[in-house]
Amino acid sequence: MNPFLILTRIRLTGVGLAMVAFFLGNLVFGQEESPQKESEVIKVLTFHDPQSQALFEITRKFEDTTGILVEMTQLHRSEMLNELNLTDYLSQFDLVTVDEPFLALMSDVLLPFDDWPSPQKFDPIQLEGWTNEQMIEASSIDGVLYGVPVNPNVYLYVYRKDLWDSPKEQQAFEERYGYELAPPRDAQQFRDMAEFFHRPPDLYGFSPVDQVSEALTIALIWSLELFGQTLSDDELQTNFDKEAAEDALEWYRSLSAFGPKKRGAWHYDQRADLMRVGKLAQGMLWPAYIPNIMDPKETFVQDDLGFSVGPRAPDGSPVCISGMWTMGIPRRSEKADLAVEFAAFWSEPETNLLLVRRGASPTRTISLDHQKIAAALPWLDAYEEAIQDTISRAQNRGYPAFSEAAAEIFAAYLSGKESASEAVEELLQLGTEETE
Repeated sequence: MNPFLILTRIRLTGVGLAMVAFFLGNLVFGQEESPQKESEVIKVLTFHDPQSQALFEITRKFEDTTGILVEMTQLHRSEMLNELNLTDYLSQFDLVTVDEPFLALMSDVLLPFDDWPSPQKFDPIQLEGWTNEQMIEASSIDGVLYGVPVNPNVYLYVYRKDLWDSPKEQQAFEERYGYELAPPRDAQQFRDMAEFFHRPPDLYGFSPVDQVSEALTIALIWSLELFGQTLSDDELQTNFDKEAAEDALEWYRSLSAFGPKKRGAWHYDQRADLMRVGKLAQGMLWPAYIPNIMDPKETFVQDDLGFSVGPRAPDGSPVCISGMWTMGIPRRSEKADLAVEFAAFWSEPETNLLLVRRGASPTRTISLDHQKIAAALPWLDAYEEAIQDTISRAQNRGYPAFSEAAAEIFAAYLSGKESASEAVEELLQLGTEETE
């Protein structure tokens, strides 16, 4: 077996194997290798995410087709943003993924798409046929396209359809709340259902995301939008109604009463785990988490789940938070001609079909129209509806600092360290000048 392939395959398997990889690397690179063979390895940086794992699982197809080997590194967003010299760090790689709100901060590092070399082993990258017309805009800053859109994530509402369809549950719910049991149309109905299905320790009505992270900022944005408010504009200026914002914060904190008693902060992983074992009645999740909760080897509720857009804003508009990625080539990469081959492979409609089967979000309309894919993925109809009208986070160089500050304020409120009015005042004071 080619030693480069060994290095590629074990990079993600843990510290112990990483040490083995290091040892093997010394053996390999200590030998005399031709410059050509060394040039056929590209370094790819992606976020630590089920989408990245799905991509990793199909890299062999690319390697076998091209002879170009892929060394993939996965990092959490916080790890990437904590690099002291982000430009130097990203420039170590030949292809990187950037989350939508962080593109403005990282655009100086990336080669504009118009300056990319043309792929030789794949068809030219198509800039049409996307599942969402906003994808090109999400990969652009001031009209300049900095890469190719991938992984158009969007919040989906996942619920125990078997409970919602139960005549006994339907009757009991309607008698208690005065309306029919169905996927929630607004924030109040979401809370009603969290309360109704809270039956610990066997079933919980809610699972919080309260770890200080981008996920918590998204929870804050989601809560505010459900009450008709927007956290900030594209200039990171905050100008929302205080009373409505306080209601939104109090609503989200009230949901914690319907979740498990826990220690430490929670993220999407814990929410997905509860859903997978049948102990969570409802929750908002990204599509990448769905395959695990529907894997018959891991769960017994795979046939009991339903999917929808979820609760809406007071005016009836959907509250579909998006998280689109851009894959870009760093300006300093000396292997742009090889990196573009992997970018072209990743962007191909056929590759998207392979990734969607593994839980990635549909990037191309071909995935939505594919009958076998649609039959195998019961969440696809909800996704297709949700992706048409999404809410994006601000594209601004100051967004990472702004987001971190907002998450810390929200976490302080959720932990009881300050009141809703105090948290709202602090959020209103956030702005570009304070976070640059």
